[in-house]
Order: sequence, then C-alpha cells, then structure tokens
Amino acid sequence: MDDSPPVEKASDLWSLLSDWLRRRFGIVGVAVLAGFGIWWQWEHISKLPGIEPLVARITQKPLPAAVPGKFNIAIAHLEGDTNHETERLIRESLVEFKSVATLSFDRLIVANGADSEKDERDGHARARALLATSNADVLIWGTVLRQGGKTLPKIYWTTSNGATPPRAVGRYQTTEDLSLPTIFWQDLTNVLGMLVATSEAESGVQDGHYSVETLAPFIRRVRGLLGASNAEQWNAATRAKVLTFLGTALTTYGEQSGRNEPLLDAIAAHKEALTARPRDTAPLAWAASQNYLGVALVTLGQREASPARLNEGVDVFRQSLQERSRERVALNWAATQNNLGNALRFLGQRESDPSRLYDAVAAYRSALQERTRELVPLQWATTRNNLGVTLWLLGQRESGTTRLDEAIAALRDALQERTREKVPLYWATTQNNLGNVLRTLGQRTSAPALLYEALAAHQAALEERARDKLPLDWAATQNNLGLTLIALGQQESNRARLLDAVTAYREALQERTREKVPLEWALTQHNLANALMLLSQEQPDPAMLKESEGRYELALAVFRDAGSDYYAEFTEHNLQRMRQPIAQRPSSKRTGNIRLQPHKGSSLQDKTK
Repeated sequence: MDDSPPVEKASDLWSLLSDWLRRRFGIVGVAVLAGFGIWWQWEHISKLPGIEPLVARITQKPLPAAVPGKFNIAIAHLEGDTNHETERLIRESLVEFKSVATLSFDRLIVANGADSEKDERDGHARARALLATSNADVLIWGTVLRQGGKTLPKIYWTTSNGATPPRAVGRYQTTEDLSLPTIFWQDLTNVLGMLVATSEAESGVQDGHYSVETLAPFIRRVRGLLGASNAEQWNAATRAKVLTFLGTALTTYGEQSGRNEPLLDAIAAHKEALTARPRDTAPLAWAASQNYLGVALVTLGQREASPARLNEGVDVFRQSLQERSRERVALNWAATQNNLGNALRFLGQRESDPSRLYDAVAAYRSALQERTRELVPLQWATTRNNLGVTLWLLGQRESGTTRLDEAIAALRDALQERTREKVPLYWATTQNNLGNVLRTLGQRTSAPALLYEALAAHQAALEERARDKLPLDWAATQNNLGLTLIALGQQESNRARLLDAVTAYREALQERTREKVPLEWALTQHNLANALMLLSQEQPDPAMLKESEGRYELALAVFRDAGSDYYAEFTEHNLQRMRQPIAQRPSSKRTGNIRLQPHKGSSLQDKTK
C-alpha cells in the first residue's frame, strides 16, 4: 500500500501530466493545463493578496453617463459591504427623489487607514476623476463597518466641482427597520442644495443678458428636486436657500418672457422660504427673502391693474429694511432702497398726487450713498437709471425743464456703465428711457433735433429688445416709438409720421393684451386713440373718429377700475375734447399723450447677493 500523503500524490500526478503535455504538445499544452488549473482553483486564486483588485479592474463595467436634465448621484461599491446590501439600500432609498438620477459605479474606492487625511484626499481625488468621466454631480463611496452585529456605513460625499459639503463624511446607523437615518437625508439635501447653488452660478446667466433659454432647464431641475422630496427630509435652512434660488430664477424668467405664471410661482417660492427663515433666528436671511419676495411682487404688480401687489411690495421692502440696516449690510440696504424706490415709482405714476414719486427719488438718492460708481459700477448705473426715470415722470407734471435736464444727465451717466457690450438688455432699457425724456424735452422746447435723437434712441433699443425674446419690452418700446412719431408729426405737420405711429401702436397691442398687462394695454389704447383723433382732425374721417372714441372708452374703463386717477383724468379730458366739434378743439400741437412707464429690465434684482 502506498503511504504517501494525498497532496504529494496529486503533486506527482500533476508533474507527470505537465511533463507529458510539454513533450507531446510543447508550450501550448502547458498553457492549456495552466488555464485549466486556474479555472479549477479560481475561487481560491481570486482572493489572493493583490489579485482581488486586479480582477475587479479587469471585470468592471464601463461608467454610465449622466442623465441630462437631472441631478445625478452616483454610488460606488462600499468596502466591506457584504453582497452590496448597503449599496442596494441607498440606491433604493434614492428612488424617492424623482428628479435625481441614481447611477451605479462598478468601482471600489478604498481609503486605507480611514482616519488618514491623505487617504481621504486621495479617495476624493479618484472620486472626482470618476465623476468627470461620467459627468455625474455627486459620488457616494466609503466603507461598511460592523458594530455589535449591526452595520455602520461610513459614507463620503464627493462633488464634481470639488466643493466641500457641510459634512463631507458621515456615519449612518441604519434604523431597526433597516432604513437610512434622518441625518443621512439631511446630509444628502445639503449636498443637493449646494449643487443647486453651483448649478445656478454655472448656468451661464449673465446680468443684463437674455436668460430665458438658460434658466428653463435649471428651473425644471430644481422644481423636480423640491417636488419629489418631503420637507422633512431637508435641513430647513438648505431648503429655504433652494427655494430662494428657484424664486429668483422664476422672477427673471417671468420678467423676460412676458409670462405672469412664473412670477406667481416665484412669489409662492419666496413665501415658502420665509416660513423656514424666521426673523428671530435668522434676521438677515429673513430680510433677504423679504427683499426677493418684494422683487417678484413688484415685477408682477406693475403689469396688473390693481395696485395691491405694488402696495404689498412696498410693505415687504420696508420690513426688510428693518433688519437690512445701512450699519449692518450697507450694500444690501442700498439694494432694498433701490427696489423700494421702484415700487413707489410704479405706484406714483398712476396717481395724481406726486408724493410717491418724491419718496421714490429719496429712496434712490439714499441707495446712491452706498452704490457708488467706484465700488459697484453696474448697481450705481441701475439706480442712476431708475432715478432718471422718476425725475422724468416728475418733469412731465412740472413746468420748466430742470427735472428733464436732470433726468437726461442721470440716464447718460447710466449709459457709461450700461454699455451694449457689457449688459445689452440694460443698455437697451436705458436707451428706451432716454428716448422718452428727450421726446418730452423736445416737445416742451419745440426742438425737432431732440425728437430725432429720441427716435434714434428707441430704434437702438429695439435692436436688443426683440419681439421673440422680450415681447413686453419690445411692445413698450414700440409704444414709445409711436409717441415720438406723434411728436414729430405734430411739429412737422407730417401726416406720414402719424400713420407710422398708428402702425407702431397696433404692433404693440399684439403683445400688450388686456389679459396679460391690462394697464399697459389701456395706455397704448389711449395713445392710439390720440393718433386717430389727430389724423381725423386733419382729414375728417368719421370711421376713424369713431374708432378713436371707442378706444378712449376702453382705456378709461380700465383706468377707473384700477383706481389710476392720474391716467383716468387725462383720458377723460382727451375723450371730451375728441367729442367737441373740430373748430372748438385746442390746437393739435397741444394734444396730450400718456407716456408709458418705461420698463426697467432687471433693475429690481438684488445684485448684492
């Protein structure tokens, strides 16, 4: 009987077999035998030191690409995660966030010596390299510790842009029902909140530029994120910040697109943010939310016949200023002073009493004490623009030219910083406003040269205020162009100018609908009625005169319903004059036109934040 151990016997057989294969088939035979041996012992071989990582690298799957239009969170394999149980739990839990795409990275990132800062830095560096390949936003990686029979995931959060979350690493003890703890969700939403801030900053939105197409995907992503999660899953302050980003984006979107629905949504977002930012615990954050809410209210309120939102905006700005004092946050105080001035101006131009306009001037002058050209040139230019508009509104109601001269000086100052190259939309806004003041001064001083300069300013504004992009701003400038054509037609006794003005007004009314902007619709209806009356006065035309009367009546009804006594009185006066026999009417050169409130572009926005 052979007493040699089985292993030695197997070894002898293996040697005999390998010798025979080498003699019979050469090196090929040995390779075949080696391959068979590896397959036979694969389970043992694959666990050998140095072999396991090599095997993982060879067999790993390609990284999935990020899903467009969503926030993408990737999950790598976790060291020590038996059968990927914790990884699966995280992935299944993230399904609750409908607007978040969850990607599985078939990779293992190991931070040997978990307390080593260098190892953690290396781990984050590798994670960012993987994110760059996939274009995902966040990578979750780490290890699963065992403690008393329970798992304790130690998770690292790595962002694609290298920003450090409030907690870049956390230990998350699963609950008794094997759910992830509340702190995990709060850390996740903190990371998502940071992504929203980064996404907003990187969205390509530039001050004074057309931004609707850029903002649309950002708004969709953030709306989806908030709508697909519960408020309880968020850190309250983070959720408030995300709501603020959404609200400001919606305000700009609604302002530029001419749509009112985004502005209503912006108001709702800012009001929800205020519930998470109580004044007693976060006074400056609360004041910022009040300011942003006021911007949305006034942007929408200036389009509405009712002054309710404008009045609410004034109240909100004044509340904000109780915390945003000049001593604590000088530039933020100045921004809110500027915004308060806008709200007062929009109210004052509707009223016969000029008190609100004087208050607006005071607010702008206060803002300019901190908004200096040397410190914040664009903000200085914005407030100079707004001051110029208000001085023009006062100058229309006063005799002389002092206010109008001041207004022109302020607007020309603004254009030194509001250049077309730097901020094309703001440049166009100020060109439009300058044209209004030049027209008024040209009428008052009987100076055709000023009227031609006004005409050129309006035409320049239309180069940037395209109808397909900025429909309401385009319509505003069309209306103002009509006013200038009327003034030229009257001074030159040129009927063709009056006909061109009628065309401009009819164009403006295609976008200035009663449903969307009732007060502005009524203003253009009044101005069109004036033009038709002038035309019929020079060449009697009963049909044209009847149309003029009907448009006056439409405008007057809106002004009365809105409580806009200044506009109502002016319109009623012109309507009564139109109904007089032609011989009894005042000279056509004294025919009045209601000057449209100039649109201010994005000047309401608080650019200090």
